[in-house]
Amino acid sequence: MNIIYNRIKDLANEKNISLAQVERDLDFSNGVISTWRKSNASQDKILKVANYFNVSTDYLLGRTDNRNVDKTNIDIEEALNSAMSYDGKPITEHDKDIIRELLKAYLDNKD
Repeated sequence: MNIIYNRIKDLANEKNISLAQVERDLDFSNGVISTWRKSNASQDKILKVANYFNVSTDYLLGRTDNRNVDKTNIDIEEALNSAMSYDGKPITEHDKDIIRELLKAYLDNKD
């Protein structure tokens, strides 16, 4: 679990804040982050830290070096394939194409 501690420490250093400040800001017990050098952090605490630094939980866990949060978390094709009907009528391939393009345009221009 050392990776979680090291990544949090690095993120805090980049923002010029102490681990104690991070703990205060997140309403964690004093020194809890330091315990993560040798023990497991709970999922809810990892999520809070990830949100605090605007990084992905996968980054904190060492599963990726990409800090970016995947904000969409949606597979457009999967969503369209699972759409069965609208108002009792099946969604046509033409409708799916229109919806697909609208969603892609929206997501590309988001932020």
